[in-house]
Amino acid sequence: MKEKGIIIAAILVGAWLGNRLKLPSGYLTGGLIAGLLAKGFFSTNLPASGALSVISQLLVAYVLVSNSTSRSSRKIPLSSPSPSAISPCLLSSASGSPSF
Repeated sequence: MKEKGIIIAAILVGAWLGNRLKLPSGYLTGGLIAGLLAKGFFSTNLPASGALSVISQLLVAYVLVSNSTSRSSRKIPLSSPSPSAISPCLLSSASGSPSF
């Protein structure tokens, strides 16, 4: 249970930091990166919920669509560093050990 609290704290701090650094989708990007790094560091498996995953994906899709404009498509090249940072973190947490 202690690891779960640390991971939640890492997500919150990462979200704040991502927004502060003005990353694209700062709260989401920062929270994901920090949370996945913390999860990979502690090598813990948090219980997943299928319904929670579906709801969160739908909410993210809604937010992305509702906040998009025709001008936002011009910013796509600026957002490529975010997936580049998130991908190794996802691979690390999926494999259970740091891979970078």
